[in-house]
Amino acid sequence: MACYDAGMTPIQIEKYKDNTFNVIVGDKSTRQLTWEEMLGVVSQLTTPNNPRCLDWLKTKEQWDAIDNRMKEIKEHHDTRPD
Repeated sequence: MACYDAGMTPIQIEKYKDNTFNVIVGDKSTRQLTWEEMLGVVSQLTTPNNPRCLDWLKTKEQWDAIDNRMKEIKEHHDTRPD
């Protein structure tokens, strides 16, 4: 038995013997999907309005700045007296 808040939409996933999937949301269903297709549907259904996972995409310059900041923090930590 699934428990959920009134404001949440239940998502049901059925797995068939032929390793295909059916995603059910309310009165809609996908019928037979491959595993990858099922993951895509569930991902789209559960992505927030502001998907934070896209924050992981950075330019080389942004990653360099992060690496430099982490190096500064480590150097500061290593020079602190105990």
